Amino acid sequence: MRTGISFAVSSRDRQRLQAIVADPMSPQKHVWRARIVLLSGEGLGTSAIMAATSIVELQAAINRFVREYNTENPQPFTWRANPDDIIAARNRGFQTLESIH
Repeated sequence: MRTGISFAVSSRDRQRLQAIVADPMSPQKHVWRARIVLLSGEGLGTSAIMAATSIVELQAAINRFVREYNTENPQPFTWRANPDDIIAARNRGFQTLESIH
C-alpha cells in the first residue's frame, strides 16, 4: 500500500454508503463502488480490496441470475447429462492434472 495517500469517510457518508450496499435494489455497480470506498476509508490497500470484493461480486452475480431466472417463467430443473459422460470428463481432467504435475 502506498504511504501518504489516505482519505476519511465521515460517519454520515459511511451510513449512506452502507445503505447502498445493504439495499437489494441498488445497482451492483453502485454496491461495488460503495464497498470500495468503505474499504479504502478503513485503510485497506488495493490487493486487500480486490480480495474482499471479488467473492462478493461473484455471489451477487449468482444471486442476480437466480432471481432473474426464477422470475421469467420458472420451470423445474431437468438433469440431461449422462452420468457416464460426467465421470469420463472428470477422469480426463484428473489425467491432465497428473500429467502437468
